[in-house]
Amino acid sequence: MTHSEQPGYLLIRAQQAYDKVAADPERHRRETELLVTEARRARDPEALALALRAQAWAERARLRQTHAIWLLDEAARIARRHRYDEMLAEILITHAAVSQELGRIATAHRDLRAAAALVPAGRNPELDFNRAVLLQNTGHLDEAVAIYQRLLSGTGLSLRRQVQVPNNLAMIEGEQGRYIAALRRLDQALPLARQVGPHLVAHVIHTRAWVAVQSGRFIEGLANFDDAVREYQAAGLPLGEHYIDYADGLMELRLLPEATDAARKAVEELSAAGAAMMAADAQLRVAQLALLSGDTEEALEAAEAAADAYREQARGTGRARSLLVTAEARLAVGGLTPDDLAAARGAARRLAAAGATSAAVQGYLVTGKLAAALDLRRQAITALTRAGTLARGASVLVRLRGRLASAMAAVIAQRPADALVSCRRGLADLARHRGSLPSVELRALASGHGAELGRIGLNIVISGGSPARVLHWMERSRAAALLAVEPPKFEEIQADLTALRAAAASGDEPSGAGVTGRPAGAGGPAGPAGSRGGRVTVEQAEIEDRIRQATWRAGGTVGSATGPVKVGELRKYLAGRVLVTYGSSATTWSRWLSGSAAAAGWSGWARPPRSATSSARSCSPCAAWPSSTVPAPWTPPAPVPTCGSRTCPRCWSSLCGLLHGPSWSSSPCRTCWVCPGPRCTQDPSASPRRRRSGPGPRWPPSRSGPSARPGPRAG
Repeated sequence: MTHSEQPGYLLIRAQQAYDKVAADPERHRRETELLVTEARRARDPEALALALRAQAWAERARLRQTHAIWLLDEAARIARRHRYDEMLAEILITHAAVSQELGRIATAHRDLRAAAALVPAGRNPELDFNRAVLLQNTGHLDEAVAIYQRLLSGTGLSLRRQVQVPNNLAMIEGEQGRYIAALRRLDQALPLARQVGPHLVAHVIHTRAWVAVQSGRFIEGLANFDDAVREYQAAGLPLGEHYIDYADGLMELRLLPEATDAARKAVEELSAAGAAMMAADAQLRVAQLALLSGDTEEALEAAEAAADAYREQARGTGRARSLLVTAEARLAVGGLTPDDLAAARGAARRLAAAGATSAAVQGYLVTGKLAAALDLRRQAITALTRAGTLARGASVLVRLRGRLASAMAAVIAQRPADALVSCRRGLADLARHRGSLPSVELRALASGHGAELGRIGLNIVISGGSPARVLHWMERSRAAALLAVEPPKFEEIQADLTALRAAAASGDEPSGAGVTGRPAGAGGPAGPAGSRGGRVTVEQAEIEDRIRQATWRAGGTVGSATGPVKVGELRKYLAGRVLVTYGSSATTWSRWLSGSAAAAGWSGWARPPRSATSSARSCSPCAAWPSSTVPAPWTPPAPVPTCGSRTCPRCWSSLCGLLHGPSWSSSPCRTCWVCPGPRCTQDPSASPRRRRSGPGPRWPPSRSGPSARPGPRAG
């Protein structure tokens, strides 16, 4: 007699099938399909219902939730027909889990209530676990935590749930800013996950990566994301959920093109699969990234789509985040209304009540900006002060947003000294953050987090009338970004460097094979190489992306950010030569300092005509302007005969020659501050060695705040 002919053996196999696919769905998927066929042939309804449930769970792991629901509906009909109450409860619990991922929250609630009526209260840990997941996904974090903790302290929890409960608790702790506790839970859960199977290993490592990034451990988080991808691929699992959290990490590092590429991949993959719950989270990332990139039209469209999805899914905290993006985008385009302010205020309060610290700080910061734009000073100060208070003790980038809120509140309250203190503290936090990053690129991009703080401080020191303080303020933010960094280990990129040289050599041949710009590779869509004047082959672009990403994970140089050079010491270093320094305030302006000047100061200022400033975005010598937007040279105001007065003819002509000459890429400036002195009539271009420094392209202001991690999956 064969095993399949033994009485009850088919039922035993069907009972074991669900645990197998829960641990390793791709490996056992084919086995469940064969088991369903065998149960149908044997006309065994109990084994068939169990096998259908197992097959549905395997399909769900492949993001085929719609097919999984169809299989579970058939299993539920069989269980009801034959009155298998305990089995029906298990099928309904599984049905609720898949329904959540489809965004059918009401259906999930109904399934769990029906399952609770079939089993004694407190006797089914699976029911309690799925109820906690549903509460977590709908923003009731405290209630979810209470259930998770009760499950951990009780008995009868399966090994799989002994991994998933701490994983979900760590997600909540990470969202509420308790990063150390979250990382400790995940480190303890990982060995148990390895005993269960690769599916859970991938999820635990992935959650750890997200928590590490949120806590400010960016390099560690990127390494964890790499590990998680390998685990997902080894287990044959889709990467939709990974793309969402990976976009979060890249967004915090200001790698906006790569983050946008990941977010759009997530939307595409999850929407195609019908996984509406995670697709809404991905759509929110697209909206936030569009706002950071300055595309307010796309930000509004994506944020409104996400808000509609969250409303249908009864997910209040997710909708609150999308409303904040919508309000901030409307502020940027000038279409702000009091209704937007009311929506933003309500969203901030909801996020704060849920304990989502990082999102609440961003919510109150946005509320304060909206109130200030509507000239509601008292409301603006209240909201901004609340943001600053909530941010205390949080991770570095959340603290930075809190410093910005405090500085803005002080400016509105006309307390410039307090505002400057908040700016200094915020930029000091940013300097320490940048000092922990391993590449020049990441440090330069991180400067975008302090753009608004820098502008507030710069306006204050300019209004104080001290050129020395202005120069010192500008240089303090430059010092951290110019710290030395360790290059990636040469042996790790040697093969890529060799391949790049070979590709470049072959690209010099007049073969015509090449593509302009950089394609979307592992790191993201078109990047800096896309602005080259020549043609770059696909092979070169891919190799360059790999080398570039290697620098993101290189070891940083031990040390802290150095302070800016004092003005007196700077004169000594200049030794009579000229330094031109650029900054961005309410207008883009430049100043230049002669090393032999007895005292730093400015002699005058002028604005170019409106036609010249309309297209001015940067005063960087490396900013290449499109030919259609290069403004015509402008003429400064008529000079006063003596340089002791407002302007000096030779200073003006020399400065404008520096700014608009070919070597400076025809970059215009809106306001010019000129440093006079005993040698102010000397032509700076006559200096044998001229030192110039510029900040490079102006990075988008840090506007869109953090996102909540996608909710846990009930499986």
